[in-house]
Amino acid sequence: LDMFLNTNVTSKEDAQIATGDGTGQNLTGLVTSAPAYTAAAAGITDANIKDLVRKMRTAIVKNRGSKYSPNFVAANSEVIDQYILKKDGNNNYMFDAATGTIGGLLIVEDNNLADNTLVVGDSRFGTIYEKGGVVLSKVYAGDQAIEDMMTLKARKRLLFLIRNVDKTGFLKCTDIDAALATLATAP
Repeated sequence: LDMFLNTNVTSKEDAQIATGDGTGQNLTGLVTSAPAYTAAAAGITDANIKDLVRKMRTAIVKNRGSKYSPNFVAANSEVIDQYILKKDGNNNYMFDAATGTIGGLLIVEDNNLADNTLVVGDSRFGTIYEKGGVVLSKVYAGDQAIEDMMTLKARKRLLFLIRNVDKTGFLKCTDIDAALATLATAP
């Protein structure tokens, strides 16, 4: 029972940190906090995810001095596979999966993120605050006492914070395919 509750609480935490919408008791997650990236025509031949990640990184650091140093790209396994499995005209893999990076940024696989979506950012400006432990509540709801059943509720206090002033240290792309098509377009 302990493993079941801890696994489910951890799974819920991960989902909320990644995609929480900030309403009610939901956290304001990474995707909700990060501003949207708008790709610009760049004339990149056969634009790929590495090109997109580098352009997003440049958009974060340009005109901000040395404040930000993006160090991660978060995406689900489908997006990561799209990057790692990219081949050249001779059917050779273009990128080395062993490095665990895309354009110098650490790959963070998070399958809570939607397909065709990725986030680039500086992890120093996203903080998780948590109150230790999980509170467990037991209740009988409806006819559960008669049926020898019980409802268990696990609760954890948690906050994921990207300060408003630091949201510019992150960018999200919610349509990778469209962004790649724009990057391939001549300026």
